[in-house]
Amino acid sequence: MNKIILVLILLTFSTSKDTFSQKNEISSEEIYKKCSGACVFLIVFKDDKPIASGSGVYISERGLILTNYHVVKGGNRVVVKNGDKIIELDNLICKSEESIFDLAVFKVQQGIFSNVPIGNSDKISKGSNIYTITSPGTETSGIVENNFAPGMITNIMMYNDSIQLPIRFITDANVYHGSSGGAVLNKNGELIGIIVAGNDKENINLNYIIPINLIMYYIEDGCKIEIGKARKSFADNPTNKQIEPKKIEQPKGLEQNPSEVIKD
Repeated sequence: MNKIILVLILLTFSTSKDTFSQKNEISSEEIYKKCSGACVFLIVFKDDKPIASGSGVYISERGLILTNYHVVKGGNRVVVKNGDKIIELDNLICKSEESIFDLAVFKVQQGIFSNVPIGNSDKISKGSNIYTITSPGTETSGIVENNFAPGMITNIMMYNDSIQLPIRFITDANVYHGSSGGAVLNKNGELIGIIVAGNDKENINLNYIIPINLIMYYIEDGCKIEIGKARKSFADNPTNKQIEPKKIEQPKGLEQNPSEVIKD
């Protein structure tokens, strides 16, 4: 009798645990509804002539917009669009031209903004399901704002054998011209990275994501910007604490400038 009661208790605990885990997950429709308002389309100008376009995402209600540096490189004016809202960006507060980071953070001067909650990319592994929100397209094909697509993490690139630091996720999610800087979300609708590159030169679906923990590490330690959220496990890892963001050497496999292979 006691054994039967024990089994029933264990089954109840297991079921409640699974139910709790499932409650943290939301449907793809809910993810898009939750996050699309914080994802933007960027247009880059030089002397009033559009020279590039890309994607970006609000990472703070205080108006911090994250994108790739190579998207805005060479321009002297950047405009962001989300639906009917158009904002001109003139305050670049953080950037890294290094290919390992390749990021830029702009600050919108006034207002409270919808933002995507920051996730923990250390919890991502091979086989993790993800979603992307990007604004791909060209002048010829037309721009598709806030295109929503599913995908999977197919591999993880580490810094090197001795430092197991994830520097890129590889995904089979579709990446097109203009996807650079676009949000990559987990099944809870949290930001776990941004699109940085795709493979245009070969007929293979290998597309690259910068993990959000690596991004946050650079933003908070390299640029001294406090996002207003506790540091992620990346910074708590004793191995990673020995790394200075602005002194990270270029790892093998990323020698090529992402702008040469990026789909934007």
